Amino acid sequence: MLQIEHKFINFLIFILLADKPSLTKLELDNDNPVIVGNGRVLLICKSDANPPANNHSFFLNGNYIGGSESGELLISQAKRSNQGLYRCQPINKIGSGGTSEVYLTVVGK
Repeated sequence: MLQIEHKFINFLIFILLADKPSLTKLELDNDNPVIVGNGRVLLICKSDANPPANNHSFFLNGNYIGGSESGELLISQAKRSNQGLYRCQPINKIGSGGTSEVYLTVVGK
């Protein structure tokens, strides 16, 4: 009698899909784009990316104003000079994502 031994080898395959940031969304922590002078507002840049965005560029009226690893930009005492069109762009090691904008109005002081 002939015995045949079957050996099954299981392979676990991981597929890692890496992509640059997409679905970019710039939000305000208080959902109100009108800030009273000397007030505070937190701008939050969100995106979908793998690996996650590790840098976020922020612009005000088209001018670069700084970067953030966390994706957050805090304006602690808003002035009229803080008023305008804010834009963010997330970046990871794969590339730069699209941008998102929000217009912030500062009233009063």
